Amino acid sequence: MEPSTAKYAYGIGMAVQGGLCCFGYALFGLLLWGRPDLRKKNRFLVSLGYSDVAIAMHAFASTVAVFYGGWPFGLVGCYLDAFVGMGCTFVSISNVAWIARDKYYRVCKPNKAGQGYKFYVKLVWVLGTIGGLLPFIGFGEYGFETDVPEYQTGCLLKFSTEITNKYRIYIVCIAVIWFLLPVYNIISYYSKIAKATKKPCPMTYIVPIQMTLSLSPYAIYAFISITAGVGAYPEYLTAVNNLAAKIFIASNPFLYMWSDSVLRKLFKKIVCGLDVDEDEVVEVEEKKSK
Repeated sequence: MEPSTAKYAYGIGMAVQGGLCCFGYALFGLLLWGRPDLRKKNRFLVSLGYSDVAIAMHAFASTVAVFYGGWPFGLVGCYLDAFVGMGCTFVSISNVAWIARDKYYRVCKPNKAGQGYKFYVKLVWVLGTIGGLLPFIGFGEYGFETDVPEYQTGCLLKFSTEITNKYRIYIVCIAVIWFLLPVYNIISYYSKIAKATKKPCPMTYIVPIQMTLSLSPYAIYAFISITAGVGAYPEYLTAVNNLAAKIFIASNPFLYMWSDSVLRKLFKKIVCGLDVDEDEVVEVEEKKSK
């Protein structure tokens, strides 16, 4: 493809995935309309919706920059775009891990389900925000992902700068705190659910695979950049990293609506117009909360 064609394809790809994310959470909001009980039960999924939609705005900013012909939001806009992209990704990953823990509680330790969730939702956002702010105080650096003006369509961590030990510590901490540990917890909780129910739990495999496919490319790019240097990584692969990362937010709403029996039944009734007994939905919900 010609560079301009590739750029436009990238912009469209970011817009499509951001659009799928917003559309999915709009459907989710429709399912919860007038149902405070379900909003309370799905606190972490609601929180995931806010963080994912914020990341979708980050994706839309890249699309605007592609079709505008350059970054139109200035340096402050670049820093804000990078902060939203990083901080909200940390929040989303933490929410996904908490959704797994919540499902484990509801099946294996129902007395713990819902306890302190308001606090933990706030904690997820506070820690994610702190993680997103660290580059402003020297742990990493925000900026355009490439020094080639033609491809400056978005901002995140800037690896063409001097890579200090603080920068390396930040990348390692991100990998451990917001990738390896959450994936381990997700596999652990869903595996315990499968063992307790003596039934296969597809989420044990689906979520780690989803996270690995979408988040690993950027992680590999980051580690190559802080070791071998950014020049060792082909310029065009930064676009691949960003497109892959947006698979995470584009698939999350549909994945978690499908994986929850109550939300799945409501989806069939409200969105698909299928004949689903409301009493049956309530009955399933009550069984899951016991």
